[in-house]
Amino acid sequence: MSRKHRCLIVGGLLCIMLASAIYIMSTCYNRKVSGDVYDDLTDRFVSTDPAPTQVNHQALPPQPSDDNHSVTPYPVVDWEGLRKINPDIVGWILVPGTRISYPIAGPLTDNNFYLNHLFDGRWNPAGAIFLDARCHSEFMDANSIIYGHHMSDDTMFNDLVLFKKQSFLDEHPTGYLLTPKKNYTIDFFVGSIVTVDSPIWQLRFDTNADFTAWLNLCRDTAKVRLPVPVEPGDHVLTLSTCTYEKKQARWILQGVLRE
Repeated sequence: MSRKHRCLIVGGLLCIMLASAIYIMSTCYNRKVSGDVYDDLTDRFVSTDPAPTQVNHQALPPQPSDDNHSVTPYPVVDWEGLRKINPDIVGWILVPGTRISYPIAGPLTDNNFYLNHLFDGRWNPAGAIFLDARCHSEFMDANSIIYGHHMSDDTMFNDLVLFKKQSFLDEHPTGYLLTPKKNYTIDFFVGSIVTVDSPIWQLRFDTNADFTAWLNLCRDTAKVRLPVPVEPGDHVLTLSTCTYEKKQARWILQGVLRE
């Protein structure tokens, strides 16, 4: 091998090493920025130990405490503060037993923006937790869909995959959806692996029979399930993230909203 060829090979390897180093540094930087942004939002706008006078007692049944006041199992959110960061804030999603505790960005004209922009609008591969662009911002559809990335650093909606085990769903059957007007429990009833062309992504139904047929489809395709009653007139929340069992697959966790 000539000296020229050896130099070309060494130069190529150095370029590959440099590109790899830049990619790793960029990935680490973006992850740090994303983590700092969402940690800061939680620290500034979410009170995990609210005073009794701050609690919306109509949202969930109160639990007795030792000082004869009532407390709730969910935090209090400063909605006005979050609106100054993003006026399209529609809620906060919290799933006990996981690291999922994030603001929910409201629907835009499509679902592309928040795939690679943080809640505060900055570009970042982590994106945001966001409501489907077709959905009513107050979760009034028969089925509302919230998306989040399955990040390899265990952030965003990565922990949804924990619910692939029936035992985890059994131990963590409830989440919370907090909104500026109402707070809800999310009573999870199924978790499924679906493709992007599945009819499970339907939001609205013309008749009660159509909604019941859709619910049966959700249950029939489920990998995990709980015997939670869901009826026409109820509002279902579908949490969606990527999964890799097959091409264009998504892991979804579905629950019914209860005020």
